[in-house]
Parts: sequence; C-alpha cells; structure tokens
Amino acid sequence: MSKQGRVYRVGDGWGFDVDVGPGAVRNRKRKRGYSTKHEAVSAMEAMRARFVDVTDPTAVDLGTYLDEWLDQREASHALAPTTVRGYRLHARKAHDLLPGISLDQLTAANLDHAYGRLLTGDLSDGRKQSNRSVRAFYTTVHKALKDGVRKGMVSRNVAALSNPPSTLASKPKVKHNHWSIEEVEAFLAAEWLPNYRRAAWCLALGTGLRRAELCGLEWRDLDLDGQTLTVERTRTPVGHRVIEGPPKTARGYRTMSISDGLVTVLRRWKVTQGSLMLAVGHPQRQVLTNDRLTPWHPNNVSSMWRNDADRAVREGIVAERMTLHGARRWNLTQQVSHGVDPLTVSKRAGHHSPAFTLAAYGYTDDERDRAAAAVLGNVLEAAFGA
Repeated sequence: MSKQGRVYRVGDGWGFDVDVGPGAVRNRKRKRGYSTKHEAVSAMEAMRARFVDVTDPTAVDLGTYLDEWLDQREASHALAPTTVRGYRLHARKAHDLLPGISLDQLTAANLDHAYGRLLTGDLSDGRKQSNRSVRAFYTTVHKALKDGVRKGMVSRNVAALSNPPSTLASKPKVKHNHWSIEEVEAFLAAEWLPNYRRAAWCLALGTGLRRAELCGLEWRDLDLDGQTLTVERTRTPVGHRVIEGPPKTARGYRTMSISDGLVTVLRRWKVTQGSLMLAVGHPQRQVLTNDRLTPWHPNNVSSMWRNDADRAVREGIVAERMTLHGARRWNLTQQVSHGVDPLTVSKRAGHHSPAFTLAAYGYTDDERDRAAAAVLGNVLEAAFGA
C-alpha cells in the first residue's frame, strides 16, 4: 500500500487506510465510520500528522533517541522540569554505555550488559551505581521504548525483556525515625524557634504537604475563616533556579480542611509577617518567607529543618532526628493510626490511590505492635493455658 494512504467507500460511509511511522516497522492504521469523503481525508491527515516526528530507528542509537524523546516530552509539558532533568542524566548514560547500536538492533542483552557496567563502575568516572539508580535508568528506557512501540518505531520493547536489578534486595529497608506526639509538641514549643520557622514547621506537621507544595503556598490559597487550604502550585529547585509550576500530579490539586490550632498559628504569623512586610514595602504573598522576608528556597527549607531537628536532639527535646519529609510521613501515619479512613488520607496526601498511601505510610511502631500482640494474646488466652 502507498505511504500516501487511501480513502474508500464502506457501505453508506467512508474509511481510510494509511501507513504511518518511519518505515522500518510497518504501522498500518485503519478507521471507518465517516459520513463524507472529506471527513475521512481530514482524519487520515490528522493520523499521519501524529506520527510525522517519529524517528527512524535505523538512524539513531538509544542515547540520541532518548534526547529526542525528551525534547518532545518537554516541549509538550508532559513531564515536570525536575523529571526531565533526571531523565537527561539517563540519556547521557545511554550515550556512554551503548554508542553505535542503532535502535532497531538494540537487544535485551545489550541492556543487561549496560546494567552490569553501571553496577560495577565500568565507566570513565569509575563510580558504582546503586541498584536503585540502575533501576531508575531502566525505568526511563522502558518508558521511552514503550512510546516508540506505540508510535510504530520499533516492534517490541526490549527493556521489558531485560533483567534490571531489584531494589528490594539492594539493602535493608530504611527505618524511618518517628517522633512521638509529645516530641512534636516539645519541638514546636522550643523557645529558640523564630516565628517564621515555627509557622513553617507547624504547617508541615499539621498538613503533610510536600516541600514543593509548602514553598508554593500563597495566602490566597488559605481560607482561614473557612479553615481550608488549597494546593495549586509548587516551587521546585531545578539546577540553580527555582521553578514555579503545577502540583506533582493531577491528584496534587486539592483542598483540605485545617485544624483550629493550625488556623490560630497561621493567623498570628500572617499578622507578624504583614507588619514586617509593610515596614520594608514588600507585598505579602508567600506564606513561607525566610528571615530576609523573601520566599524560601526549597533547599534552604530542608537545611533549616535539619539544623533545628539536630538542635532538638542535642537538647534532648527529641530522641532522634527526623527529616523534613518525615514530617509528611508523621502527619499521614498519625491519620492512619487514629482511624481516619484510607480514602480521606489519600486525598489529603494527593496520592493516586488509598492502597499506595497505606503501603507507603501505614507502617506501625513498637507501641502499636505490642498492642496488636496483646489483642492476639487475649483472643488465644484459653489456648495458651493462661
């Protein structure tokens, strides 16, 4: 069949039949059900246009293909800037590991060899990659090749046939330090915490927002009378710049209720911040500002939390340091452990499903573990001969 395609009669209607893609792998598209010949021709041209930028797999290697794929995805805003930055690193690895192998000749064995080189540090810099890093490289390649299969560039996704390392066996599961409610209360009440950081940490622990969401929060996103908070934007570091953009996922757009206590803290902070802003002539926009009354750089938020948590450990306020992301973990875990239904917890967290929320944040602590053992002991008391 001609690459130009054909439009033909089908009963009382019209249909089209056209080859799309670069030609290395035949990708034939047929559609019917159009009322007029003109509609069928327009639909055929639209179908061909969808595949006009498809790369010829005989002319590029994996690294070049990843570069082009990322250019397209970035231009269409299909990937977040931070995601693109990480994927670019994987594209550079592909250039180093698999030069000169055209995409149509790439095999699962080629990828397995590349994984081995990454794990053993068989590269110019000699740095060994962790199972997690190699797995991330595989995930990027798999996603890009899956797109290539969909567009008819290649006949199959060879990454799906490869054997990337498992992250489960790479190292023992990390034990997350988990503050008690009493430790959180003592930390937030520390006399040495300045107002701007106390407000920030109350907000982090009281809402479970991600760091980028905390930094993107503006006063217009808060309805203190209605006691709600809306997440509409994020501020994320990309290289040396901070990018303001949409939430991490579609579920990231959300409105949640906030407690009376947190509303009181935020009201006080708004008054304090407003007075300082008025004195220097700055508009009061961001909820979180630093000691210079400018929006906090996300990395600085993490470092200031780390400094405050370390001081709390030194002064015996808390037993161990908890990370800033640990504040999100603490918030969600408290909701789960106090009986909030998983769907509500998931929606407040901005997760795609309650199952993910429970898997990631529904872990227990020693006290609840002992309580579970006691329940079972009561149930089996007679069998145990007690």
